[in-house]
Amino acid sequence: ILDGMTKARAVAIIERRLPGPVAFANGGLRDIRVTGSLDLTPPLAALRILADTGGAAVYNAGPLGRIITKR
Repeated sequence: ILDGMTKARAVAIIERRLPGPVAFANGGLRDIRVTGSLDLTPPLAALRILADTGGAAVYNAGPLGRIITKR
């Protein structure tokens, strides 16, 4: 459950369930506050839903992990 949590904090929770790190390409995305709930069973899907909130997307950077950036 996300209750006014920053995207950075929410990503940190999801990141623990993914292989490799998750980075933000745009610093302003980290501070956006979100409220709602996510199913973390498919962590990559949860990450994509979270990124989509506010017009961002997740890009796979191979062995480097994933990058969240504005569309």
